[in-house]
Amino acid sequence: MCHRSSSYFFLLLMLLQTAANALRVDNLRVVSVDANSITLRWNVIGSSDSSAAATTSTTTDMTNGTESDTVNEWLGFKIKYFSDKLIYTPILLGNRKLRKFRLDNLRPSVEYKIQVSAYNRVGNEGPASNLLTVITNESGKIIFLTLIFTKK
Repeated sequence: MCHRSSSYFFLLLMLLQTAANALRVDNLRVVSVDANSITLRWNVIGSSDSSAAATTSTTTDMTNGTESDTVNEWLGFKIKYFSDKLIYTPILLGNRKLRKFRLDNLRPSVEYKIQVSAYNRVGNEGPASNLLTVITNESGKIIFLTLIFTKK
């Protein structure tokens, strides 16, 4: 029984270490909004430099007791967004130095909910950012009117 509880304790320590090493997106905010796009900006917490964190950890396979080194390198960011009618495919940004992105091809006058998280090379995500709720502007169609004046 003691061996099993020590295995659980080790697993809990591993999970806590992973959470401590997680790259966290913070302060997600809107830079600009128009009828068909929303520009976002965010900060990153959890890295030792401004580009992103790369952490090395040792994991133990509980089935055979072997250890293997894995590198949890944060590759980029995942943007998830949805409206009341549609859930869009998440956008994967493969550049971990990005801190700004523009969502295009949106519909006018629609409320979108948006979150950003970092992801690593095995697909694990760090904690998600705050949830933003943004409404795109009304359609700003420009109408050209040509006036022709005639003398009578």
